[in-house]
Amino acid sequence: MRLEGTLRSWNEERGFGFIHPRNGGEDVFVHISAFRTRDIRPDSNQLVSYEVEPGQNGKLRARNVDQILPAAATAAAVPERVARRDAYGWLALLLFIFLYAALAVSGRVSDIFAAIYVITSVVTIAVYALDKYSSIRGGWRVSEAMLLFLGLIGGWPGAIVAQQAIRHKSKKPSFRRAFWATVVLNVAVFIFLNSPWRPGLPI
Repeated sequence: MRLEGTLRSWNEERGFGFIHPRNGGEDVFVHISAFRTRDIRPDSNQLVSYEVEPGQNGKLRARNVDQILPAAATAAAVPERVARRDAYGWLALLLFIFLYAALAVSGRVSDIFAAIYVITSVVTIAVYALDKYSSIRGGWRVSEAMLLFLGLIGGWPGAIVAQQAIRHKSKKPSFRRAFWATVVLNVAVFIFLNSPWRPGLPI
């Protein structure tokens, strides 16, 4: 039997929360893996429908959870927002490639920068994938601070690829704002270190 309730106390970082049944009663634990679709990230005060099953501690937990959303949000607004976010990410990567190539033509960009961006991007993709797997399984999570740090030191191109390819950390507004701040800072430092008007670097 399917029930309806309101999602409360949603913990985005750890991927779980509690559902308050519409007809009253004890709140029901729900994990991110119980949601049948990931098109829209769960959020507090969201209406959901769900089934229940016994948990490991004897208390009920939710399964087969669906978000109850306006038809317009599911049919049009959500795909449009996702497509727009994807476009911004790919556009940022494309612009950086052109910027890197333009500075490289001057011969001022050391090969070490290419190595840094490639290696840190590969590591970042792997870390995002690990965190995505852990969020589904309910295991140990990589901190957002670590994900942001990897982007800051040069792994942000890999982070964009991971966000688009595996749909991880691509919806939370606070994380996305912090992430793009690290991108801007990283690119600004790169431009400063490789500016044609700056004296040559010893690397």
